[in-house]
Amino acid sequence: MLHVPLYARQARPLLAALVLGAALLTLPAGAPRAQSAAADQAAVLARGGQHAEAARLYEQSAKRGFFSWDARLALLAAQEYAAAGRYDDAERLLGKAEGRARGDDAILLASIEARIALAKNDPERALSALRTIPEPWPAPLAAELLQMRGDAEIATGRSLEGVRSFSERGRLLGAADARAANDRQLADALTRHPPTGAVAATASDAERAWLELGALAAAAVGADPAAVAQRSAEWRQRHPGHPGTPFLPQSTPGEGGATPSVAAGPPGAIVALLLPLSGKQAAAGSAVRDGILAAWYDAPPAGRPTLRVYE
Repeated sequence: MLHVPLYARQARPLLAALVLGAALLTLPAGAPRAQSAAADQAAVLARGGQHAEAARLYEQSAKRGFFSWDARLALLAAQEYAAAGRYDDAERLLGKAEGRARGDDAILLASIEARIALAKNDPERALSALRTIPEPWPAPLAAELLQMRGDAEIATGRSLEGVRSFSERGRLLGAADARAANDRQLADALTRHPPTGAVAATASDAERAWLELGALAAAAVGADPAAVAQRSAEWRQRHPGHPGTPFLPQSTPGEGGATPSVAAGPPGAIVALLLPLSGKQAAAGSAVRDGILAAWYDAPPAGRPTLRVYE
C-alpha cells in the first residue's frame, strides 16, 4: 500500500512541470500583438543601424512559450547579432531555427552561417553553408553571397574561383563607385591571402592580372622600394587599364610622372567624378579614375572625402 502514496509524491513535480508548460504555451490574447509590435520596432532599429538593440527585440519576439521559438524571428535576431559583431549570440539564435527553416528562411540561415564562419576564420564552413543555397541566387542577396563566397574561396587557396566570384559580383553592381569598392575588396582579399602556385591555363588576362597583383602585394612587404616600383611598372605595362591598378603596392604615377592628389576636405565633403567608362573613351576615363583612386587611397583616412564615380 505504501508504494501508491510514494508514486503520487514522485509524480507531483512532473505533473506540476506539465501544467506549467501548458500554461506557458497558452499565451494571453494580447501576446501576439505585443510580439508583433516588438518585431516592428526591431525592424526600425535595424534600418537605423542599431543592430544589437534590434537583435534583442527580435529574440524577445521569437520566444513562443515553453522551449518554442518562431524560426523566422530567431533568424532575424541572429542576423542582427551578426551585424553587431556578436557572433556567439548569432550562432545561439541560429540554433533555434536549424532543422525548421524552409524556403527563404533556409537561404537566410545559410547566409548567416556563412557570415559567422568567416568572422570566426572558418572559410571552409562558410563555403559549405553557401553550397546549400540553390543557384541562381536571389537577386536581392546575390551581391552579398558572392562577396562571402569570394572571400572564402580566396582564404582557402581557391584564388581564381574567388576572383571570378568578385567579378560576377561586380557585374551585378550598377553604380561605378560600387564597382570600384568591389575591386577594393577583391584586392584586399588577395593581399590578405596571396595566391600561390602556377596560374591556371583557363584564367583570362584580366583574372591573371588580379592573381599577379595579389602575389606582387605580398612580395612588397619589407622589399626594396625601388624593386617594388619596378615590378609595379612592369605589371602596369602588361595590364594597361586594369581595374586593379589603384591597388598596386606603389601609387600609379599620373601623366608626366606626378601623382594626382585628392585634397582633404571638411567632414562630409563629397568629390564627384563624371567619366566615360564605356564606349570609345573608356580607356581614358578608366585611366583618370585609376589615378584619382590611387591618390584617394594614399590620403590619410581621416582626410578622405567621399568619392563618387559616375559615367
